[in-house]
Amino acid sequence: MRNTIKVLGIIALALIIGFGVIACSDGPKDDGKKNPVIGSGKYAGKDVLGNSYSLSVGSDARAAVKGDKFQMDLKTRDGKTRNVKGTVTEVNADGTLTLKEDSTNIEFTAKVDGTSTLDTVVGSGNGSSLTLNDGTKFLPRSFETIYLRATRWTNNSDPSDVWSGENWGSGLSVLIKDYPANVSMLEGNDPDRYTMTISGKSDANIGHLRLEIQGLTNDDEWVFLGGSSKVHDVNITAGASFNHTIPIDNLAVDFNLVKGKGNFMEYKEVILQVTNMVNISSVKNPEWGENYGTIPADKPDGSIMATISDFKIKLADTQRTVITGNLGDYTYCIQEDGLSVDYRMARWELDSATIAKAKQAGAKLEITVAADIGEPTLNFVWQDPVRELWWQDQSWICGGVEANDWAFGLADGVTWDADAKKLTIGLDGFINDNRFASATAVNFIIACWWGSNEGKTNIDTFKITKADITE
Repeated sequence: MRNTIKVLGIIALALIIGFGVIACSDGPKDDGKKNPVIGSGKYAGKDVLGNSYSLSVGSDARAAVKGDKFQMDLKTRDGKTRNVKGTVTEVNADGTLTLKEDSTNIEFTAKVDGTSTLDTVVGSGNGSSLTLNDGTKFLPRSFETIYLRATRWTNNSDPSDVWSGENWGSGLSVLIKDYPANVSMLEGNDPDRYTMTISGKSDANIGHLRLEIQGLTNDDEWVFLGGSSKVHDVNITAGASFNHTIPIDNLAVDFNLVKGKGNFMEYKEVILQVTNMVNISSVKNPEWGENYGTIPADKPDGSIMATISDFKIKLADTQRTVITGNLGDYTYCIQEDGLSVDYRMARWELDSATIAKAKQAGAKLEITVAADIGEPTLNFVWQDPVRELWWQDQSWICGGVEANDWAFGLADGVTWDADAKKLTIGLDGFINDNRFASATAVNFIIACWWGSNEGKTNIDTFKITKADITE
């Protein structure tokens, strides 16, 4: 097991760093006449969180060329629009543009299709954040389409144990914090505890798909946290939809020794590397090698080997206590700005039956906990993802009351049963936006702004055991 973990860490680090120069291969390029003016040609797309991207480059009359100036506008879910500007440094025939930010010279990539579609935006291989025009640090979020790109690599960090190999991989394009999950850390050494469910449709056959989880520290250091072993290789058929649940059975040997340990809150990003193993070899330990072929010579590093559309993931902890009630379990919520997950917030996605109950006069939201929650500051929020209403009727539930020398208090319509450890919220007094009555998709959020995040803990510290909508 220890040797397998070492191999996974070597592969993932080599893959991610290699994708810092995706479009700088010796493949087809357009190195046409330089144009120092931002073009009017626009490519638009959205990430999985609902943020909108608009890339202006080239012109209406021609495609982008090396040397063009670009501007990428980012409109986040909170309605703010910011931008990053710079220069096109490479253009590949497959539509991959390498873009260099003006203020920091950090390179990132964008994949465009046709004359108007922005398929994906991917951060630099070393994980450095872009700087938007208002100073906000930003790493492009995940898109629904991902690309597995060719890479040939050698890792000689240990001269006595040189590794080399070939793979297809997703680089920095799949950020685990962008997808619904109720797992905020990896811990222990139980190979059956954690699973990753992946789904989508690939345009190419994938014979040996594996998953690797890496943490990215604030200093842009990569930390291997876990991955799937070759005994759980997944075979994907081109053109067919797939849905696979894969054990993350190779966890880091000792989470107490790795930077940030296994707690996702200690990393600015947690990346899922989606990899198709082609071959790997070790000079020192050839018995650990694998060989399933080679990448064709006419496919330079960075070439797109597979396109996976409608790609989704969900990380799960099989040992997590089951939450009862008609709302079931929660996932962590994305912050109001739509850029990062907030582990202080629990998000429930209501089904049609619970939406109907919540709309009834006198409906209540009941949350039962097992922990001593103390005197937290809690807020209620609802969302309608279909109409992109992300932060509706934010209301104070309980917390310190300024007019009463910050003594703990409850909002009108809220009760706390200390014996049953049950919080009851009368929804009539909390939902005032009349658009709720016609909503067909609803998320309820309980946010803890104080009391759950001390010491970088999260909403899990309440140990919620039941979540119910009652009439």
